[in-house]
Amino acid sequence: MMPSTQTSIRRSSAIMFTDIEGYTSLTSKDELAAFNLVKKKISILKPLVNEWEGWYVKEIGDGTLSCFKNPSDASECALQFQLNANDDDQLNVRVGIHFGDAIYTDKDVFGDVVNVAARIESRGIPGGIVMSKVAYEQIPENKRMETISLGLQAMKGVGRLIELLAIVHESLAKPNLEKYIPSQISFHKDPDIPSIAVVPFLNKGKEEDIFFAYGIGSDLIADVSGAGSLRIISMHDIENIDYANLSSSDIAENLKVRYVVTGSLLKIGKSFQLSMEVFDGKKSTVLWSDLWQENWDSLPSIKGKLADGILKLLNKTPNPEARITNTVSNTTEAYEFYL
Repeated sequence: MMPSTQTSIRRSSAIMFTDIEGYTSLTSKDELAAFNLVKKKISILKPLVNEWEGWYVKEIGDGTLSCFKNPSDASECALQFQLNANDDDQLNVRVGIHFGDAIYTDKDVFGDVVNVAARIESRGIPGGIVMSKVAYEQIPENKRMETISLGLQAMKGVGRLIELLAIVHESLAKPNLEKYIPSQISFHKDPDIPSIAVVPFLNKGKEEDIFFAYGIGSDLIADVSGAGSLRIISMHDIENIDYANLSSSDIAENLKVRYVVTGSLLKIGKSFQLSMEVFDGKKSTVLWSDLWQENWDSLPSIKGKLADGILKLLNKTPNPEARITNTVSNTTEAYEFYL
């Protein structure tokens, strides 16, 4: 599956990360033993990746990155790897799998899907396999393995909410479900229609950047409103209250909504810092908060992740005919026209 072109190409792929539990500790005690453990791991994994027509991309310390055409091949390869590695008590490997669009060159693979797969692997189980629900749902029903949900989890650093699933097999390590409870993100389960207000983001930068901060909120309202049965407060109604001087709890009470989204934007040259939180007025708690520090060109994709995460919290999916906007104008003039 290794690309032969010298130019980059984009394709949907299953990305698989692995690493060895306790490798750093073992290295400090016995470097040769740690080195031999990595060699053994690679000797088991590489042939299996080839067998399932994947691409063994590279090693990263004791970790590995591999790509597959689909999550079915990735999960079957991962299972066979764990079965083959079972004979070595020292070889306790975590496996994480995610699915999405990746950018390929002749030597490497890049993209959000790669970053998320790495985060999933870090949440994994030594001797087990954890995958995103997104990846699992791409597997044909007749090929799906038994799984158990680890809940909706926030992937810090990549700004995503991802439901994680652990594959269940008699030869795989079983997840400690209690370990995942503290980091689970609660989503809307009540029978009532969810209600939400997206407050204009606070501009912490130059005066002219207010259009970008305001535009993020406006775009999120448009993205979320396409999800069907929910009550979302218009920007006009939000502006009729003194939201800048009210707490999230007070905003929820004033607007008669359960959920309130707030945030701030600081643009510095070609970089920005974006923070946001989603507040549950009924439970008086913050459900999800995150912080991004990225290049300015990354703002559109992060705004898309925000909308995706908000919809997951509301337990809603976008209308199939609607598409979450993935672009934010890069000029203040365009936002002035938009507003």
